[in-house]
Amino acid sequence: MKMLLSVFAGLLLAATVASANPLPGIQVVNCIEEPPGTDIWVYDYFTCTGDFSANDLHIVLDPDEIAEGTEILGCSVPALPGYSCTFDATSATYYFPLKGPFSCVPGVSGQYLDIVIYTTDEFTRVLEQWTLDGAIIASFNTSITCPPVPTEDSAWGAVKSMYR
Repeated sequence: MKMLLSVFAGLLLAATVASANPLPGIQVVNCIEEPPGTDIWVYDYFTCTGDFSANDLHIVLDPDEIAEGTEILGCSVPALPGYSCTFDATSATYYFPLKGPFSCVPGVSGQYLDIVIYTTDEFTRVLEQWTLDGAIIASFNTSITCPPVPTEDSAWGAVKSMYR
């Protein structure tokens, strides 16, 4: 299942990068509760700029929209030159080489940014701030949530055969 999601995510990233104007904002490709039953969620995602250049991305929890106790517990980046991240309980900052208009971060198929969030909600509202050398270039609200999970169609015959 994880392999299928990984293949789907790679295709989504490739299609986004190949399109003339990729969708701006966070695109979660995989999430997992780690360890199970703890409400600690690890989200793998990529994100794309709009019509601007940037070299930092700040993800800030929206205090008016989050469940009490929600906090950021970590972040990570792929092992690519110039990429790093820092975090505290209410924000994560990702640093990367300059990206031009309509570019994706990290922009390499199969490579993603990670954010670890403790939350009891189905989604987490955040403020996504793009900066260029410390100056805010763009800012908008978005949600971090698990992507839909593909399911298989079940036929009655398949269900009956499991119990024979």
